[in-house]
Amino acid sequence: MALILIVVLIYSCRFVVGFNDFPSLMTANATMVIVIEKTFYERKILIKETSIFTREAYEKSVASFTSAATKIARERMNISGLSIHVAQDMGANLARDYTILLSVATCSSTWELFGRAKKEKLVHLAITDLDCPRLPKDEGISIPLIEPGEELPQIFYDMRISRGLDWKRAIMLFDESFEQDSIGKVVQAFCNELPKSDLGLASSSLYFLKRGKSEISTKRIIKEILAALPPRKPIDDHIIVVAAYNVISFILEAARSLRMLSTGSQWLFVVPDMAKYTSGNVTYLIELLGEGENIAFLYNDTNLNIRSDQSCRTGATCHVRELVGALGIALEKSLSMEIELYNRVTEEEFEQAGTTKFVRSRNFIKYIRASTCGRCIKWTVVSALTWGNRIGSEADIEPHTLLGTGVWTPDPGYESKDYLFPHVMHGFRGKTLPVVTYHNPPWQFQMTKTEEITESTKAQWDGFVFDVFHELSKSLNFTYKIVAVETPPEINLVKSNPLKAAMSAAEKVPEKVTELVRSKSVFIAACAYTVGVYRKDTTIKFTLPMTIQTYGLLAPRPKPLSRVLLFASPYTNESWALLTTAIIIVGPILYLVHTFSPRTIDEAVKNPQEPVYIGLSSPSRCTWYIYGALLQQGGMNLPKTDGARLIVGTWWLVVMVVVATYSGSLVAFLTFPKMEAPIKNVDDVIERRGEITWSLPQDSFIEDFLTVSNEEGLVDYKRLLRGNEPHAQTHDTVSYEDNIHDVKGGKHVVIDWKSSLMISGRNDYIETGRCAFSLGTDVLFLEEPISMVVPTDSPYLGLINVQLQRMHESGLMDKWIANRFPTQDSCSDSLMGGFEAANHKVDLEDMQGIFFILILGYIMGTVILGYEFFRQHRQLAKERKVIQPFVQ
Repeated sequence: MALILIVVLIYSCRFVVGFNDFPSLMTANATMVIVIEKTFYERKILIKETSIFTREAYEKSVASFTSAATKIARERMNISGLSIHVAQDMGANLARDYTILLSVATCSSTWELFGRAKKEKLVHLAITDLDCPRLPKDEGISIPLIEPGEELPQIFYDMRISRGLDWKRAIMLFDESFEQDSIGKVVQAFCNELPKSDLGLASSSLYFLKRGKSEISTKRIIKEILAALPPRKPIDDHIIVVAAYNVISFILEAARSLRMLSTGSQWLFVVPDMAKYTSGNVTYLIELLGEGENIAFLYNDTNLNIRSDQSCRTGATCHVRELVGALGIALEKSLSMEIELYNRVTEEEFEQAGTTKFVRSRNFIKYIRASTCGRCIKWTVVSALTWGNRIGSEADIEPHTLLGTGVWTPDPGYESKDYLFPHVMHGFRGKTLPVVTYHNPPWQFQMTKTEEITESTKAQWDGFVFDVFHELSKSLNFTYKIVAVETPPEINLVKSNPLKAAMSAAEKVPEKVTELVRSKSVFIAACAYTVGVYRKDTTIKFTLPMTIQTYGLLAPRPKPLSRVLLFASPYTNESWALLTTAIIIVGPILYLVHTFSPRTIDEAVKNPQEPVYIGLSSPSRCTWYIYGALLQQGGMNLPKTDGARLIVGTWWLVVMVVVATYSGSLVAFLTFPKMEAPIKNVDDVIERRGEITWSLPQDSFIEDFLTVSNEEGLVDYKRLLRGNEPHAQTHDTVSYEDNIHDVKGGKHVVIDWKSSLMISGRNDYIETGRCAFSLGTDVLFLEEPISMVVPTDSPYLGLINVQLQRMHESGLMDKWIANRFPTQDSCSDSLMGGFEAANHKVDLEDMQGIFFILILGYIMGTVILGYEFFRQHRQLAKERKVIQPFVQ
């Protein structure tokens, strides 16, 4: 039973699909229903045929309208047919076996019918009212009935629905010569939400441009109106100007004087009366354009001579002839394709490959040609190409041009050929711009690459600045040619190795580089400019800083202090003195307690034969006993008396603490030897000014800052200047490396950019494998921005800054800085301290002190041995002089 239900359900589904899909054109003619809205037909069509609105006149007109459609269908269709039905009820049933819907209705009724036709998969052809959004291009065709002079609101609808104009906000300026009744329709066309589109509601601010009694007063009024416009951000700096032909130049002149024309602004000029004056020749507009501006002109390009001729056909009858005629050709093409397919495959394969109603409707729309009715009404869009045309030498300069970016006709509406503002979407459109630079590693430097096949040498520029500039060129879509400025030979010699060169803060950009920027011979100077040094130059403008440089101090690395007395370092002098005193005092006390104890006397009386401990028989012997116990090399025999034993036991406790403390501390002193006082900041330099010299970058920002500053907190820093200290020096680009070499001598300090000092320290560490420098970063905390420069009136500065800001926010700048500059001092105390602790080996320098003690002990032992021989010899001599009695 279940199997039977499944089979019935499958056949039911196939029946439903077959019912909904129109059969093949080989077996049945296509059918079209014409739905006419009476009130619209009377208002837009019948009124042009007669002034009498009677039922008979209406029915006669509809019959003529339908007859025109039927006649053109018969003329255009040879192998197929088209059945036409007429319905004058807006509620007509579209679920019947119709293929095409042709509606003649108002805008709202057209869109309501479109929803119903789409549900039934019909081809929808619509003749509708003015100021109506068109049906989606791939789902239907709609043609508004337009009279010349009424088309501007429809143009805005068509531009928006085709995404030729997708602004969300705009300022709209209307010339007072524009018809007041049309202003509301234009604003509505720009602001209304469009059906079947992701463009929602847009907002606009409305202003009117008034004219004065003279040209001068008109210019003044226009400038006042533009100056009163609210401030805008680049993201919504969109302005639509609907103005007459003769005031465009006044508006552009006023806007340019107010700096409202820039790469971030977009101006659309709508000129309804252009056709009266220029006859389509608008080349004069090129003279009104300026470098870096985004301007487009939408102007009436209607040929007035043709429009007055009877050959300019308009009206619903013309449109229905064109639509039905194009539909007939589309049906013929579809039938031909089906016949061709049928002849190439079997009937079963043909049925399986049969075209659905939905696909057939899409094919019909694709085949239908645009109507030629009303083509005498034409509006053209031209956009200004101005970016980069006036940059470079005379050979590089090009004239501004106008690019045709769109055309509007009543049917098919707005046809876009390019973006309305090409530069906004494509930047410089691949233009080649001149860029000046010079060899200055590691910021920008020239490398050579030799090709083995051609034996030719190609110049290649690299460095941090060109990391930034390559990304900038890709973002703004331009290529560039390098204008290289030669640097003096002595500087080239110093910077011959770009991988090891360091740029001192004393580095100055060659004057020729700046001169090329001033003269607008180049787009930008792709090199590192110190903003603080060139801040007073008003002929150039700085971009957003690429990075910030801070000052550091490169000093000799502190050396370990003498380790001759390293063995004595664990204890202070007071501790050694106290320990020595304890040995001297405890020895005699032990002797007294041991000797005068009654128990010692009793033991001697009771056991006269027991040997007496010689080690405790005198104060000196007790002192040596205590000393031996301290060194854990003697004093192993305990005294007999309890008092002496307590003294010895207590001393052993002291010895245990003293030895353990000494051993641990000695290991620490061996691992981390004492160092000289480091030079970390300016205070350290000033304190040791009698021992060392120092140098600052010549004519640098820090030198200028300290010269003019009067702050009390900078007194010590001002002492660094050459005029206040005999030990102060300055260095330039050439002498920078010499000063770095002087630092290794141990008596010199260099103050410069932290990054440059780190590069110099890294280079020396790579070459020698030793850390000869110590880097201090606490130098005034003075920050120097590093930027590129453009001419003072360059319109591209804001555009460049936006891209640089994006590079900062995305982390690209940090990545390039990490790749090009050391981010950490290779010989910093924190790194090298741990390295030395893990790899320190005790050498002769660490142990020399104890060997000195050994030698001193041998010398003293030899002296005492000589003294003992001398004393023995003297005593024997005395004994020889004494006459001893002879005893038998």
